[in-house]
Amino acid sequence: MTYKLAQQLKDAGFPFKETQDHGQDYDSVILDDGMSYLVPTLPELIKACLKQHCVFKLHCWEHGFVIGFQKEEKRDDMEICLTPEEAVANLWLVLNKK
Repeated sequence: MTYKLAQQLKDAGFPFKETQDHGQDYDSVILDDGMSYLVPTLPELIKACLKQHCVFKLHCWEHGFVIGFQKEEKRDDMEICLTPEEAVANLWLVLNKK
């Protein structure tokens, strides 16, 4: 997951878990507030999206991953992402847009 996407998730209220490794571990990132957080796993991201009562399908294409989703009357296909984690993280951002 990119730093920019992790920061967008944090700014939108995604429930990151704090860590004490201060960015030394591959699975952690230091965000703008100076704290070190564990990067969410794919299962954590999926669980967070399912809390929004959303139905979605993750499609794997030659050039990346795309999510199609439906929440109430809203249906959409999202942009191509390099990893499934990025695709689901972007879906969480769309579902939690204020």
